[in-house]
Amino acid sequence: MSQTESSIHVSIVDGMADVMLCRPERRNAFSFKMLTELEDALDGVRAREDVRLVLLRGQGGAFSTGLDMSEVHELRMAEDEKGFLRLVQAGERIVTRIAEEIRPPVLAIVDGPAAGCGLGLALACDLVQASGRATFGATHVRFGLHPDWGLTYFLPDRTSAAVAREIMWTGRVFDAHEALRLGIVDRVCPAHGLENELRTLTRRMLDAPGALVAQVKGVVARGRHNRLQDALKDERRAQADAFRSPDSLERMASMRSRMNGVRVTGSTRAE
Repeated sequence: MSQTESSIHVSIVDGMADVMLCRPERRNAFSFKMLTELEDALDGVRAREDVRLVLLRGQGGAFSTGLDMSEVHELRMAEDEKGFLRLVQAGERIVTRIAEEIRPPVLAIVDGPAAGCGLGLALACDLVQASGRATFGATHVRFGLHPDWGLTYFLPDRTSAAVAREIMWTGRVFDAHEALRLGIVDRVCPAHGLENELRTLTRRMLDAPGALVAQVKGVVARGRHNRLQDALKDERRAQADAFRSPDSLERMASMRSRMNGVRVTGSTRAE
């Protein structure tokens, strides 16, 4: 992909917006450029009155493996905390757009890894549909970083506080069936049947009264707005502390050394 080519592709057909993360060579890991493009794309979708359903998915066998840790490592080496927090705050705006500001439902379609802030992105959506080859993990701790993008809010909201703590403390990666059992995803289907399942689900949702569906989402969002915004602020403060810590520098350098010259799986490239 060239430097000028967009890493986000949006198509809108018959009231449905399909938003695709298109950075497959990096397992859809977010650079600042990609974050800016996703925010712009979501703003464009939000402005369309004809959109009644939004799909969010990743290209190339991954949903998203989080922040691009090569970029984060460079910021850490330069002790550029402001630059790092620009990434964090861009993510805050994106999950707020999805959870509270886009009126129609947003469905995350996870076919591959959703890790680090990629997991936060998926859980900000109204529904999460996964294929059997999807994997999940709040992998920030591997880099000495704090969960962000609303994970400390969305994860306990879907499962329990105890389960959320264990997932965030260990940074372990788990499969789609465990995610379904824990309530982290809403349904799982075989990878080869994902598109058929998706067509059935989207048809049913588009058949529902669009204004009513949007109202339900809005009422739920207003009821939890303050809790989400408070969680994002707390995460940002904790993330800044983590970014400054010697432990984060050591862990990022160690992980970068292991990644150097090796094709890395989604579970280790993620934030």
